[in-house]
Amino acid sequence: MSKFRSSSVVLLLIFVLLVTLISKCQGSIYHGYYIGKCGKYNVEEIVYNVVKTHLQRDPDTVSDLIRLQFHDCFVRGCDGSVLLDGEMTEKTAEINVGLSGFRAVDDAKEAVEKVCPGVVSCADVLTVAARSAVFMAGGKWYSVETGRRDSLVSHRREAIAEIPKPDISVDSAIQLFASKGLSKEDFVYLMVGTAHCDKFRNRLYNFHNTGDRDKRIQPLNFLHFLKRTCPRNNQVDNQAFLDQTPKSEFKIDNGYYNQILHSKGILEIDDNLAFSPLTNGIVKFLAYTPNAFHDRFGPAMVKMGRINVLTGNQDSSVHTTVVSKFGVGHGGGGGHAGGGGHSGSRGVGGLDEGGGRGRGNTLPILGGAGAAAAASRGRGGSNHSRGSAVPNAHLRLLTLLVSLALGSCLICF
Repeated sequence: MSKFRSSSVVLLLIFVLLVTLISKCQGSIYHGYYIGKCGKYNVEEIVYNVVKTHLQRDPDTVSDLIRLQFHDCFVRGCDGSVLLDGEMTEKTAEINVGLSGFRAVDDAKEAVEKVCPGVVSCADVLTVAARSAVFMAGGKWYSVETGRRDSLVSHRREAIAEIPKPDISVDSAIQLFASKGLSKEDFVYLMVGTAHCDKFRNRLYNFHNTGDRDKRIQPLNFLHFLKRTCPRNNQVDNQAFLDQTPKSEFKIDNGYYNQILHSKGILEIDDNLAFSPLTNGIVKFLAYTPNAFHDRFGPAMVKMGRINVLTGNQDSSVHTTVVSKFGVGHGGGGGHAGGGGHSGSRGVGGLDEGGGRGRGNTLPILGGAGAAAAASRGRGGSNHSRGSAVPNAHLRLLTLLVSLALGSCLICF
């Protein structure tokens, strides 16, 4: 009986270890994922230095990268799909046409590839780049989770459906954010950046087809400033900072919340946010409480960075450049030979996954008798067990668990 109990305890400990391995490899991102994967090089430091160069040339890089990550995460998840080129990719959606920050991400990815080829995903580069820009613009440093893989597809129609419109109601926005695992508070915290004229010109000249302006825009000199920025028939799509506080437009601070409480919102959602009973209290708290916004913005970005990430053996890849060969209409070979990965591809036509899923060759230890022999070896290297033997049922369970864990972790280590 004592021998049986001892073997049961051992198997229980092994089970806990294997479950931990499986969860680490298949379903999670975590801090420091790339430590040890790129030799002596610090991936986050490389990205930071590239973003610093871009920020020195163009201070608007901070809002560009925050917005770019937001638009990436809200469509299919934080998978780099907004970075893919193609005729009907997310980039081509009208709401994404004004996106910037691609060059900064591309340069950061190129710098990482020089020292650590084929390891770091574009999705992670974007996430680290946005955090770097936030810190350089006066925000609090926050630790980012990494380990994402890159999507093989990008659909214009999904961007149109998933990215919130400038005139979205507060109630609808809260529901949309909730569907992504984000709270009402996260929705308010993440409302920073810039807006192009095409997103708010109707408020200046023909609000909801009234032929007049949105009367909530105050004071009149602010209205005149917006009209100068976005003339009625101007073909140039200028942009305006959501935060119009003097000397605050390139900083991460709470100026935006003070501004919208005084009816100086650029987008319709800005005024909705400030005066809706659902969010007015949060806006006032951020506007009037020192450091409240700084303390909450980073954690909200981390939460957003967890939306539907691709990890482990999911149909995905690590692109070597931001401008990927995988675009709409191309099925991506997301499987990994010998890694037990999926060989099915994602494509267009309304189906996210096409084709069957096949397993490649597994490690030698997973070959039935070999696994059993390895699991039953006793001391001294003998193939015969000594002392208490593991019961057959436990042996089969152990073999299965080892197979599952190793098969799922091939891509992880």
